[in-house]
Amino acid sequence: FGAVEETARKHGKRLAWNFVDDGIERTWSEVDALSRQTAAAFAKLGIKKGSHVGVLMPNVEAYPLTWIALGRLGAVMVPVNIAYTPREVAYVLENAEATHLVVHSDMLPIYEQIEKAPVDGKNVIVVGARSPRYGHFWPETMDAAKGSTPPTVKVEPDNVSGPVIASPAFKTRVLSVPTSPVSPAPLPTNRPAVTVPAGILMPEESLRL
Repeated sequence: FGAVEETARKHGKRLAWNFVDDGIERTWSEVDALSRQTAAAFAKLGIKKGSHVGVLMPNVEAYPLTWIALGRLGAVMVPVNIAYTPREVAYVLENAEATHLVVHSDMLPIYEQIEKAPVDGKNVIVVGARSPRYGHFWPETMDAAKGSTPPTVKVEPDNVSGPVIASPAFKTRVLSVPTSPVSPAPLPTNRPAVTVPAGILMPEESLRL
């Protein structure tokens, strides 16, 4: 997250990203502020340093905000490919020992086919359309954290078991779970997990999604 803060200081008024389909544009100053608010919201839900948080979302703004916010808290992001089957989604979340899940409502039909939910419903944050089955709805969760300050966390070098991808710019840790044995071949990488950190690491340019 250090790269985000530094970029906000140097290029605060520059465009950070543009989600064309949603008509959302943010400057680096806005991204810095929103990611702090997101981190504060997550902390209120019990996400802390070392927590493993599943992320099952397409290209929406909540994805990079979640990425940066987890980095601020020293939590570990577990990206789940949106092309996975229910069995593969369950495999990833269970093997990653995810305690929380940020999921887009478009992905709920897949997630809800899992016989035994790998994440407690009270620890599921839904982005998009509201779902009464789960504990938290993204807009309300974010609104509740307005004006709050996220805890200050010193992020140490990675000591997470299993394959880990580290982003040196803002020290977000990503737990990479190998493809499920039920899948004959690795599935395509979820696009935001690749393009978002690349965009953040290039502060001179904006990210267009």
